[in-house]
Amino acid sequence: MVKMKRTISLLAWLFIVGGVIFSVIVLVSISNDDKISLGFLDWEYAKKISDVFGILAFLFTGAGTFAIFLTLIKQQEQFDEAQKQILTQQFEVTFFNMLQQLFTIKDSIRGEVEGNKKVGQEYLNHILKELRRDYRSHLEKALDIKAVLDEISHCTIPVSSKLSMIKDDLNDIYLTTYNNYHSHLGHFFRYFYNLVKFITDNRENDKFKDAGKYIQLIQAQLSNDELGLIFCNSLSEKALNSSKENKVFCCLEAYSFLENIDAKSLLHRSLHVLYPKTHFKFVNNSEKKMRSEF
Repeated sequence: MVKMKRTISLLAWLFIVGGVIFSVIVLVSISNDDKISLGFLDWEYAKKISDVFGILAFLFTGAGTFAIFLTLIKQQEQFDEAQKQILTQQFEVTFFNMLQQLFTIKDSIRGEVEGNKKVGQEYLNHILKELRRDYRSHLEKALDIKAVLDEISHCTIPVSSKLSMIKDDLNDIYLTTYNNYHSHLGHFFRYFYNLVKFITDNRENDKFKDAGKYIQLIQAQLSNDELGLIFCNSLSEKALNSSKENKVFCCLEAYSFLENIDAKSLLHRSLHVLYPKTHFKFVNNSEKKMRSEF
């Protein structure tokens, strides 16, 4: 559309400029010929002049035609922009309703911890705390995994087979905790992933390219520990769709969803390597250099 608009605009200006230049040439020529003056008219010459004015009419008519095309294109652009604004308004109404529903689901999560009732974010914090404790306890026995994580902490680039080993091991530990709290976590994560999918389906297409803005808005509403649970769940088999594809992980990576997570909310700092495309803000310069060489 932009290329066509430029082409039509160029043609219109060529016709206008051509018409003006041709008009000047004709007027100068008539003035110098002295064949048309008060009291005298050379009809043969006048016929030639009429043919010349026919050419001028063609040039300016062409310019006018292209100007009409430009007007129609401008009107279409204004209509398309109005339609986009309507679609955006409709999308945002649904988006903010879904975001509010996500908070409602989170607040409905509740349980008892050492005789004390925990609700919403507090209970999710407890789940992550328990998961972190279990993972650290596991590392005391899984010395091969601990050795790889220690290598990464010293900025040694891990080979792909070791990354897969870390990921599979994390999946096993996480699933144990997930299964213990399935009734609390299942609904929350399903709704969260559907919200992300709703954003990408509606804002990442031929009309819109601003899905990242809305995805980051979700991230800003979540606590570090909630991001920590999303970090683990999105790497696990629970994030796979019916085709066994982990589109959620790819989406979170593409929009650097977890970039603001605190390192303390990870089960182990070195696990950041499992999200190689995310621009984590907590990583130091040595870690950034290592990540750039993946």
